[in-house]
Amino acid sequence: MSNKLFTTISPALPGVYKARIIAGIAPNTCEKETPEVIVSTIAELKINSPINKCSDGTADITLPEITLGSTSGMLSYYKDSALTMAIPDPTMISTAGKYFIHLVTNTSPICDIIGAIQIKDSVCCAINNANLVVGNCNSNNTLTNADDDTYTFTLDPTGDGIATTYLVTGLTNSPVTANYGAPTTFGPYLIKDGILNITITDANNSTCKTILSVTPPNSCSVCNVTEPLLSVNDNICPNRTGTINLVQVCGAGTFNQYSINNGITWSTVKPMYSTIPLTILARCVHSIDTTCKSLNSTVTTNPKKCSPKDGESCSITSNATIDPCNNNGTDDILSR
Repeated sequence: MSNKLFTTISPALPGVYKARIIAGIAPNTCEKETPEVIVSTIAELKINSPINKCSDGTADITLPEITLGSTSGMLSYYKDSALTMAIPDPTMISTAGKYFIHLVTNTSPICDIIGAIQIKDSVCCAINNANLVVGNCNSNNTLTNADDDTYTFTLDPTGDGIATTYLVTGLTNSPVTANYGAPTTFGPYLIKDGILNITITDANNSTCKTILSVTPPNSCSVCNVTEPLLSVNDNICPNRTGTINLVQVCGAGTFNQYSINNGITWSTVKPMYSTIPLTILARCVHSIDTTCKSLNSTVTTNPKKCSPKDGESCSITSNATIDPCNNNGTDDILSR
């Protein structure tokens, strides 16, 4: 009489194996070794499906999503399960749908396997428009110094499949995080630093980005003040006084200054006409940036000296009053 024992052994790797069987309880045991058993690999086509692609993009079905296990072979790609419509370029499939992969192994035993792979369209992240708006120049109230002129700009990116925030790099204070959905102001930045080349990157997808250039506005530190215009009406005898006239006043945002000592000192009060000649300088000064001044305008007075001549040019009138006689108390003495 004999007993039969059945068991299954699953080797981890292909190769040649023997089994040693030991029966009984020591010390009463018997041992027998089985003949050699060859374990070979069966081909396997593993496909990770579906593959998602951007709706306006392409998919590559030759990428490592497909594995052959431990058996090599030849792969070919088709549009149909009957393997009659070959795909010209399986790395650039633009249409979603089901495609088929044919595997023929080149080692024994030969295996012929067909697998299906699905390509689906999905909404991929894309920043379509940065909506860049560059602001005006700010002179910082220094019209004679363009080096401190600044500006700001706003971004309001829109797109498909975007997150809630984005990053901006390429700025002097990068990276800057901002929210989608509303304009965000960046700056101020110096105009003299020139064009800023910035990158907008989606917070959830580092490959979802757009690059743009921000061109600053022109400098606005321009001192453009026009000088005033003066005129003189010199005196005509017998008048000894002439007039100094402000013909063209300073414009809005400026004020007048005058000097009668060749610009050593200045005053906002217009000089009075004098009997001695005067050279008068006048200029306009910006009300906010007083370093911004116009050119000087100049007038010179030429007062005339008026002197008596035949009573025509000069006359003096005197009124005299004669008091009553006073005899000083000497009524009996007459003056001789």
